[in-house]
Amino acid sequence: MSITIHLPEAANKVLTEVARLEGKDRSTLVKEILEANFTEWRKEKAIKLYKQGEVSLRKAAKLADMHLLHFQNLLWERKIPLNWTPEDVNQEFEAIKKAP
Repeated sequence: MSITIHLPEAANKVLTEVARLEGKDRSTLVKEILEANFTEWRKEKAIKLYKQGEVSLRKAAKLADMHLLHFQNLLWERKIPLNWTPEDVNQEFEAIKKAP
């Protein structure tokens, strides 16, 4: 997929300088920046949807691209209570039944 973006001149200069210092082309550097920010955006979006009750705990962890226990830990670190729904409990029982 190809995306075209127009950056302000100041941002363009910084991007060019950092790319030069790191020995990368600008496209590679932009891709790295987008990937890093996309990862954080996914986590924040999943947390928001979970807090609003829009998705289950397991679905939020999946949206965040995190293991369920890691996502629970992230919520704990942010002092966000776990709101176990009947769907969460059923999903956990099903996961346990499928485990070897």
